Amino acid sequence: GDDGDGKGQGDAQQNIQDIFQEMHRCDIQWTSEPDEIRHAYVKDYSPHQTDELSPFTSPPPPPPLPVPVHAIMMHDHDIGGVLLESQMMPGTYIRVQDELSLWENELWINDRGHDAEDIERLVYGNWDGVPYQMKRVSTLVESVVVP
Repeated sequence: GDDGDGKGQGDAQQNIQDIFQEMHRCDIQWTSEPDEIRHAYVKDYSPHQTDELSPFTSPPPPPPLPVPVHAIMMHDHDIGGVLLESQMMPGTYIRVQDELSLWENELWINDRGHDAEDIERLVYGNWDGVPYQMKRVSTLVESVVVP
């Protein structure tokens, strides 16, 4: 289909494929139970649940999730992380290790990359295992009230 700009949907799909690259072996698995070791940060920190609405939030937040959910990478290696070629330095490799936790109003991402040859050498991420803590600032889905 052509939307008037002279480019069909096939062109748009090709552009998306040029922009995004699937990261093989980086699949994650969600569960309601955090991994005792990998999600240790859940015990050390607590999500900042507040009743305050951001100035950018117009509708109220959506109904709460039944329970928080947590994820780890499914193909994680015994010594930690999935071995991937560095995008910053092609030809070199890093071990990527991710854990995620999702609450009603927060998403936490504990994302680290280690040198493939020296697992003690952190390339990116928080050495202390403190995840990025992102709060919800708006709701993209409108609530529908059924009479």
